[in-house]
Amino acid sequence: MSGRKCIASSPGLLPVVMLLVGLPALAGDWPSSRHDSANTAATRITTNPQVLPASWTFETSSHVWGYQPGMSVWSSAAVGLVAGRVVVAVGSYDRNVYLLDACTGKKIWRYTTGAGVYGAPVIWHDQDRQWIFVASSDRLVYGLDAELGSRQWSSEVEAYRPTLGGARLSAPVVGRVKGQAAVFVGHWVWDKSLSNNLQASGLTALDARSGKKLWQTDFLDNRVSAPIYVDISGKGWIFVASQDGNLRALNADTGQLVWFHRETEMIMGSPAYFEGKIVIGSHFGKVRCLNAETGAEIWSFKTGNWVTGSAAIYRQAERVVVAVGSFDQRLYALDLESGKKLWSSPVAGPIYSSPAIVDKGETNIIFSAWDHSLHIISGRYGSLLYSIYTGSPIWDAISQGDSNWSSPVVAKINKRWMIYFGSYNGTFYAIPLDQVEHIGPSMPWSNLSFWLGMLLAMGVSVGFGFYFSRKRRQAA
Repeated sequence: MSGRKCIASSPGLLPVVMLLVGLPALAGDWPSSRHDSANTAATRITTNPQVLPASWTFETSSHVWGYQPGMSVWSSAAVGLVAGRVVVAVGSYDRNVYLLDACTGKKIWRYTTGAGVYGAPVIWHDQDRQWIFVASSDRLVYGLDAELGSRQWSSEVEAYRPTLGGARLSAPVVGRVKGQAAVFVGHWVWDKSLSNNLQASGLTALDARSGKKLWQTDFLDNRVSAPIYVDISGKGWIFVASQDGNLRALNADTGQLVWFHRETEMIMGSPAYFEGKIVIGSHFGKVRCLNAETGAEIWSFKTGNWVTGSAAIYRQAERVVVAVGSFDQRLYALDLESGKKLWSSPVAGPIYSSPAIVDKGETNIIFSAWDHSLHIISGRYGSLLYSIYTGSPIWDAISQGDSNWSSPVVAKINKRWMIYFGSYNGTFYAIPLDQVEHIGPSMPWSNLSFWLGMLLAMGVSVGFGFYFSRKRRQAA
């Protein structure tokens, strides 16, 4: 199986589907960081012949020894069809974006940018070309030929100057500006020179086919999360959050601010949209649901600690459910209509990631946490099904909450659900969901049980010693 490719039978005749983002797209696209505006991070792709993808791992050839706040080892992944082959596109701190065969893990190509790639790439099929859009911390957004890995255009969000201290760009999203395909990306750029103390952020709209800048809207001076694009009543909207605590709703055609909502703490995750409602979480621990057209609050729910990932929204029987993780070590399921807690599921570490939703009759929710594991729980009951140890960070000292680490994504390729996840231990994993109990690496060996057993044995021995000593004194 490892030598075979997942090839679509007729890539030129792929059906046109309407994704939740509201943009007509071909099956096999991955147009936003979590695939759709509900942030399900899930897709379904059928190929001919129907080859089942296998378990595999992939590692970069280089290693970055110095950690910087905001750095991540891998971006989250995108799964789609390129030239009829099912592929995984993923960015890395080694400055590369990789295109891998989703079934075998074989590297198809890599493209090197000028700095780390921390936002997920997106995959989009145009009439004439298949595209992968990627944003790099070198201040550039790249439009790549998805089949060849060659650059078709690049566009800077801030002009270069020697004193620039750095930049962080969000994952792109594909949408429309006045009816034409466009790419939207958030940026944060800083310059700490004595002559030009600059910290600038904003959102830029680029023509998807040429990279031409269509408009740019300036924000305050903090990192911008991945935006989502939504069609509401025939109009394009951009919803974007940032670490200044603001959630902004913009007119996608002009970049004009429609409304904004202010939180008391930073927002690191992307908003989630479903049927006129926007859901967001913040470092204050609040999960909030707003009216998408007005910004008016519908409900709020307080968790016990930071919320750094995005919420995901899914249907479960007669309900629409919001799944969101917190640093209080619990994943919460909330009713979208009322905000009422349906259940919460505890794990052994703070939950930093966004969840991915597997819809296979019974919903599974997959997420990663600071116990260095992937967790799979029931979307109906919140019961833990499996945990997979994926490795500890490659750096010894990391402040929790500094970075939005990679989150898992899922894809049903033919008849098999797959999990794709880049761990902060440096390894990128592809794991069949039906084999997780066999494939997951084991936890590192610990002699804790030995020491506990030894202490127990010593305690028993000491107890017997006192008992017999007392009996002997009484007999004397």
